[in-house]
Amino acid sequence: GQPRPVPAAERAPFVARLCQEFHQGRGFRRGVERMLAAAFLEDVRYGPLRRANRTPRPLVLLDNAHTDAGRDILELLLDQRAATGTARDRMVVIATELHGDDTPEDPRGDGPDDEDAPYPEAARRSLPDIGTDSGWTRASAAPSAGVLFLPLPPLECEHLERMLRRDDHASFDPYIATALHDLTRGHPMGARRLCEAVVDRARTEEWVAAEELLDLVHPGGAGESVVWRLLDTLVGSENHDELCLFSLAWDREAAERLAERWVPRRIDGLPAADGAAALLERERWSRGPGSRPFITDRFLRALLVHQM
Repeated sequence: GQPRPVPAAERAPFVARLCQEFHQGRGFRRGVERMLAAAFLEDVRYGPLRRANRTPRPLVLLDNAHTDAGRDILELLLDQRAATGTARDRMVVIATELHGDDTPEDPRGDGPDDEDAPYPEAARRSLPDIGTDSGWTRASAAPSAGVLFLPLPPLECEHLERMLRRDDHASFDPYIATALHDLTRGHPMGARRLCEAVVDRARTEEWVAAEELLDLVHPGGAGESVVWRLLDTLVGSENHDELCLFSLAWDREAAERLAERWVPRRIDGLPAADGAAALLERERWSRGPGSRPFITDRFLRALLVHQM
């Protein structure tokens, strides 16, 4: 049944004690975090959130699960789920995390097939296998056995062809879909934005050539470049100029030399090259220390080099 509401006068000293234990750190803090996670799940199941989130099942969406904070939260949720034992729990948690590009050399050690992966007991399925039934059941009592990995593959060239065929009156280079796929490597948002720009241009021009892709104007953007709009979404505008410069760097040393000469300011409190490297690695645009080139994601690097 639904838990009984606790009067505020009774809650206050208990909340104060929780705060004290949280700031003591170590095991005290973890205990408080577990209690807060349990309280959150109770709210989802029985509280106001449940009334707005009840059909067909209570649903929790968790973004950026690859970050330290995201993994902590997901670990707490998995621990709570495992602690219920065999009790039936209809709640669904969908968590998203970045794994960078599809380059096989991945020194980060967080790929799903790594021995040191954070969810060693997780089950894995491919997107076409899911259909209407994943066929998944918990294989063990381990918390990470509650995870079902579902990699989202990049778009294929045929998907881009369908995106381009939305207007029968548009005409463009027959190899435009292949060029788009080579450029974006199937990045969903990049492919969609560029396909929209191609179709918009083709409505007013007789021909759109493949070599014009990066010079297209964003539809409805008052003359704004589609590359600029993409970069603003992918990496933001705050460090835009510095990342354009660093896109020319072959490695970390080259980026540091460019920063010494051209970038006097700091990024996230660090020397410019170090701050940019931390930002790129955090967002999986780079594979970490020793990466060559400095920005390893080819799609982002192509956009930045063109803008530079």
